[in-house]
Amino acid sequence: MLDEEKAKRSVLAAGFQEKMNKLSSDISVNKDSRQEEYEKNQEIRTKISEAIETYKVKETEYKANMEVLNCKIKDF
Repeated sequence: MLDEEKAKRSVLAAGFQEKMNKLSSDISVNKDSRQEEYEKNQEIRTKISEAIETYKVKETEYKANMEVLNCKIKDF
C-alpha cells in the first residue's frame, strides 16, 4: 500500500514538473515576443518624435517666412 501511494505521488510529481517546465517554456517564448514588440514600439516612438520635431522646425520657418512676406506686403 505504501508503495502504491509512493508510486502515485511520483506520477503526480512528474506530471506537475512536466507542466511547470511547459509553462516556463511558454513564458520564455512570450517574454521574447514581448521584448521584440517593445523594441519595435520604441523605434516607432523615435520616428514619430523625429517627425514631430521636423514638423516644428518647418512650421517655425514657415511662420518666419510669412512674417517677412507680410512686412513686404505692408511696405509695398
